[in-house]
Amino acid sequence: GHCMLYGVANEAIKHQVKIIDRMEAIRIIHDGKKCLGVIARDLTNGQLIAYIARGTMIATGGYGRIYKQTTNAVICEGTGAAIALETGLCRLSNMEAVQFHPTPIVPSGILLTEGCRGDGGILRDVDGYRFMPDYEPEKKELASRDVVSR
Repeated sequence: GHCMLYGVANEAIKHQVKIIDRMEAIRIIHDGKKCLGVIARDLTNGQLIAYIARGTMIATGGYGRIYKQTTNAVICEGTGAAIALETGLCRLSNMEAVQFHPTPIVPSGILLTEGCRGDGGILRDVDGYRFMPDYEPEKKELASRDVVSR
């Protein structure tokens, strides 16, 4: 994520794109065919502001909070995806591609460091069954986060 943000920020600077910080898009302004801008809420004072633009990029931050058990940040509630879908102008795709940190303690949701797996930690399901050898026979719990979180 950091590398992606760094790359986007560099391109924005290069093309003199105006960045408006501490705002939350709450509605997309459109004419039934294309996006014309957004209505956003200023997170510092609650003021609503309409932004009309030739191009609009919605950086949603994810939607992992739709799940009961998640390690995603509280703000990852899917608002960006929802306001895009509400327009009727776009489709959402690859919605199953949500990455989780694979080592929370259930039911508290407290996140254990991934170093626990590196130090010999074993992942077990609710029945106590060690399941990682079924998915990654060689690496087991040492598989990469994207594999373990599936």
